[in-house]
This record gives sequence, C-alpha cells and structure tokens, in this order.
Amino acid sequence: MNQVLAELSPVHPDLAEQLLRADLVRWGHAMSIPVPGVRGSAALKALLQPQGRLHFAHSDLAGYSVFEEAYTRGYELGSSLAGPLRRPW
Repeated sequence: MNQVLAELSPVHPDLAEQLLRADLVRWGHAMSIPVPGVRGSAALKALLQPQGRLHFAHSDLAGYSVFEEAYTRGYELGSSLAGPLRRPW
C-alpha cells in the first residue's frame, strides 16, 4: 500500500490523509469475459435494438469490452443516426 500511495502522492498529495480504505485486487476494473454463447444471447440482441429513442453503443455489446469496440459501436451508431440529418448540399 505504501508503494501505491508513494506513486500517487505527486498528483494527490493529501491522499494518505483522505484514504479510509483501499482494496487492491488482481483485476481492478469491471470487464466482461466472453463465454460461449454470449454473442447469441437474447439479452444482448435486445440491447442492439433501439429502445424508443434510446440507442446503446457500449463496448460490451460485442461480447468483449475493449476501447476499440466502444469506439466502433459509437461511431457506427452516431453515423447511422446522423445520416438522415445530413443536408443534401
């Protein structure tokens, strides 16, 4: 813990005084781990469909949570929604 506090103290000098608890785990952020069949699940397919005016473009919709998936989903969805709004000039 002291090593972590030492590395973070240059940008957060009062961290040691503010910190009440820190849990250090091997995997520090949530990330879906694909299992066989996840890409064909009914729940995943439902999220790919618009929910009224709400559209989802989350990286987990590909079954594998990485930046490239989030970027691609967001770009494709944004482009498809903006298409009808483009002016024909």
